[in-house]
Amino acid sequence: MAYSTIEITTNEDNQMVANIKPKTAAGNTAFTLKYIIEVKRKNGICQIANGSVGIGHSAHPNIDASGSLAGMKKLYGWPKDGEYPRAFGNIYCKSMVAISDELDALAYFLEKNPHIEVKDGDRFNVTDEWNVDKF
Repeated sequence: MAYSTIEITTNEDNQMVANIKPKTAAGNTAFTLKYIIEVKRKNGICQIANGSVGIGHSAHPNIDASGSLAGMKKLYGWPKDGEYPRAFGNIYCKSMVAISDELDALAYFLEKNPHIEVKDGDRFNVTDEWNVDKF
């Protein structure tokens, strides 16, 4: 059973909108969350900018570019020999995956499938395990 469905539409201002429809335990959709989004890709990282609330979603833990990478390795278990690309004003720990919502999961799916360009009419299923399928 799908955890949620994400439908991509375009609003009257030609902005991309993610319509997230979470499923109840019975498989019903109780409500729809609508977020204005922009899909960005840089240095192997995919970020979904949520313009509705000013948050960037990705599938990797990250810190501000002015932060201490050595501190993250020492205090928070980031791998000493990990991959740390810089993108969108942040340093990402690409060696780790941290997904906490549907837009994080979608960002991870798009990162793994760079040939997919998100467009109006696209639909994605997000499962309980944060797996994503395009249909």
